[in-house]
Amino acid sequence: MRASTGAAAVLAAQGATLIAAPAAHADPTNGSAQHIRNEQTGRCLDSDQDGKVYTKPCTANNSYQQWYTTYLNGTDYYLTIKNTATGMCLTQVSAETVGTMSCSDGYFKPQRWGMFDYGRANQLRIDQSLDSDDRGNVCMKDGTRDNRYQSSIFAFPR
Repeated sequence: MRASTGAAAVLAAQGATLIAAPAAHADPTNGSAQHIRNEQTGRCLDSDQDGKVYTKPCTANNSYQQWYTTYLNGTDYYLTIKNTATGMCLTQVSAETVGTMSCSDGYFKPQRWGMFDYGRANQLRIDQSLDSDDRGNVCMKDGTRDNRYQSSIFAFPR
């Protein structure tokens, strides 16, 4: 009886450890390749060589879904977001359009993303907020604090 109780305690402790481990980081890690996952859809930000940006189901080994984040001048607010596969930066192309373009020095406003931390996730903004839908479309829209389609979670690929 005592051995089975001990084994159950060990298994329970291991399970508690596994449950307590975080699955994702709400904040980006400077200089690390990470997924940018939409909180509402669970889909990851993706790109191609033509500069198109969309979301798809997250895949660990898809370098088109991995993004380097670099904070500007040591801030924890403004950052650039660079695709690992294309080497191009996430850019607000027009008032409502997002794409990727050659990276600038970080002071090019359409590539200087402000990060609003809402605890569970972040909202990425320039003049408007990064937004996406269930079909994989990505755009810029007026920011709304509780809009989960505008909430991004940064996570290491698994």
